[in-house]
Amino acid sequence: MFCSNLTELARRRGAAYLLALLFLALFSSLSVAMAITTSMDLKRSENFHHSLSARLAAESGLGFMLQHLDAVRMPSTTNQDNLIPNLANALSEAMNDTPNTNGQSISSAADLIIVPQITLQQGSFTCALAAVEDGAASHCRLTVTGTRFDVSRSVSINLTMLPKASEVFDYGIASHGKIYISGSALIEGINHPTHGNILSARPEPVAIEAAGHATITGDLFLTGKGEEYVYLKGGGFTIAGTSDLDEVLENHVHAGVDAPRFPPINVSQFAPLTTMVIDSETVLTGSDLVFNNPRVAAGTNPDFHNDTTINGVLFIEVPNKVIFHAATTINGIIVTEDGASSDLADNQIDFRGHVSAPGVGALPDGDQFDSAKQLTGTILLAPGFGVTFRGSTNTVNGVIAADQFSFRGASTITGKMTGSIIGLKDLEMTLQGDSTIRINRDGTSSPPAGFIHGIGLVADPESYVEGVQN
Repeated sequence: MFCSNLTELARRRGAAYLLALLFLALFSSLSVAMAITTSMDLKRSENFHHSLSARLAAESGLGFMLQHLDAVRMPSTTNQDNLIPNLANALSEAMNDTPNTNGQSISSAADLIIVPQITLQQGSFTCALAAVEDGAASHCRLTVTGTRFDVSRSVSINLTMLPKASEVFDYGIASHGKIYISGSALIEGINHPTHGNILSARPEPVAIEAAGHATITGDLFLTGKGEEYVYLKGGGFTIAGTSDLDEVLENHVHAGVDAPRFPPINVSQFAPLTTMVIDSETVLTGSDLVFNNPRVAAGTNPDFHNDTTINGVLFIEVPNKVIFHAATTINGIIVTEDGASSDLADNQIDFRGHVSAPGVGALPDGDQFDSAKQLTGTILLAPGFGVTFRGSTNTVNGVIAADQFSFRGASTITGKMTGSIIGLKDLEMTLQGDSTIRINRDGTSSPPAGFIHGIGLVADPESYVEGVQN
């Protein structure tokens, strides 16, 4: 009996031990599975973090590249065949001061540009620009690859080649020469104060001088370095909303800025568009005179009187002294023969008040104006000429450019689409008396006609894709 009990007890203990071993194996398996699952979850989380960081690096690289590409200006002769070498040169210049490239330079092959790896706080990115040949508009494709450890993500977008205006047209007034503002002159940005920004690229002091009770709504920009390039005298002027000289000098005078490119002018395309000649035999007196696409012969020195309308292209040969009196309307563009080789005193254009220049948008219908209607954004191109505005209410709806400008007395320039005033030579531009220039640059995104614009790249948002495009 006692032996039987011992046997039963041993049997029970063996079963319990076996059951314990089974539970131990089960729990061990579960713990291993949980450890594996936890490890996988951690790895998934880590991979997700790296993937997100790689994606953010790619997006950061895309924004970085689009910002630099926006500043790129390639030669006007750029086409699909020479796009890559021209773009490589322009992009290298635009990214000249870019940090974190580890001293590497942009490299290019026949149809590809590689931007070296740029390191971020979390991850890095590399960029490639490839020429695209599909028979459509000339363009290339930008692909940016972001990397975080061993995880990569890519984004890409198409860039189309288009003429792009120089940064010089971002200023209300820009000149190679000194700009002198005095009296009660007003330079005002109508829709935004910065549309009244003024730039002088004069290489010697003084480049900008303001005195009297002049008012400038924008800031002053100078390519020369040093305080001697700007001279502000008196206490009656207002610049960027303040008359505090210390505040103006500290916050609203920018010396040593990079000189924007003053694009060359091509006047040869305009003369063939003229269809009639104004010379010494042409009658300019009387009322309601209309001249369509006229050319002013050299030495005519015409005086356009009241109620005269000029449609299309007005081409002025050198030498000439041209006067526009009150109530003259110019529905088109004024262009001069390049008078650089002759005396500036013999090449003058004088606007004497109440002259309206609404531009080519006001041209009447007719085949004779089809070509002129394409010449948008510009009112006056006068290389080799001095231009004077006097009197009141001269409406100028476009860019005006000449070797020298003078704004006198109560001269006023306004207009719904007024562009920039460009001084082409290192000659003094004066704004005196009560001269008023109200600048409205809204709606002036198209490059103004008559200038040789560089070629830029414009992103096509519809072409954006994530991942590698086949």
